[in-house]
Amino acid sequence: MSERRRTSLATVIERFRLWLVEDDIYGFLNENRMEAITNRVPQLGFHISGLSKAISPGLRCAFIRAPASQAGHLAAFIRATVWLPPPLMFEVASGLIRSGDAYQMAKAQQDIARRQQRIAGSILQGCHMSRQPTSYHLWLQLPDSWQADSLALAAREQNMLVSSASFFRVGPRSDNAIRLSLMSIAEESQYRHALEKLAALLVTGSAVYGHF
Repeated sequence: MSERRRTSLATVIERFRLWLVEDDIYGFLNENRMEAITNRVPQLGFHISGLSKAISPGLRCAFIRAPASQAGHLAAFIRATVWLPPPLMFEVASGLIRSGDAYQMAKAQQDIARRQQRIAGSILQGCHMSRQPTSYHLWLQLPDSWQADSLALAAREQNMLVSSASFFRVGPRSDNAIRLSLMSIAEESQYRHALEKLAALLVTGSAVYGHF
């Protein structure tokens, strides 16, 4: 969002006394850090962030900054639903944050994402992609010769897992696109090979492939 858009949202939230829930789990990937909208309406905003994306999938803990008037309600709700988050995991997370190591680890993840995006862009050049330079994913628009669900099935038959746009649909129609996760393959040679297989599949077309 642009700065103007974020300011406008904060103005509307304050005017109509709305609750803001700001999920900032991927915010660390922004190359240019942006101030949380919650900072502009602290009495109405809940800011959520965590370490599972920035540090490690195994470190599944998150933090919520809540309005002072709602902190007690939120704590009671957490106790009623999950009883008690794992204290050891949060102690480890807090130690990483206090020492500054968490920020270095998040920066390393950002650097890996940037490299993966660069490789994907070179192999899938000519394709229409929506992406950010340090994002974990990219949105790939498909040629007319493919439908998203058909391509996802054909890719699966070649041991590639991609997500059809239909999984992310909120309206009656969705884009003819797939979402690619770029961080699940650590070995660069395997990563390049998978993207090359996908590029070849895109050129083939569903009519030629004939997987039914």
